[in-house]
Amino acid sequence: MKNIKMNSIKLFVTALTVSSFMLVSCDNTKKKTEEAKEEVAEMIDSAEEGLEEGANEMDEEMEVKTEPTK
Repeated sequence: MKNIKMNSIKLFVTALTVSSFMLVSCDNTKKKTEEAKEEVAEMIDSAEEGLEEGANEMDEEMEVKTEPTK
């Protein structure tokens, strides 16, 4: 009887330990952090492109168009 209780306790502790390791190994924070960094980099790139386009448009508008003198 005592042997059966010890085996049950060992089995329970082993199952608890294995399940704890499985939960810890499935931690997705590193993966989420990488995805967030990629999204921020994409947003920065698109913002820079928008600024460049806006600057080009302003330059075109600011150009003084002169007629050649005869």
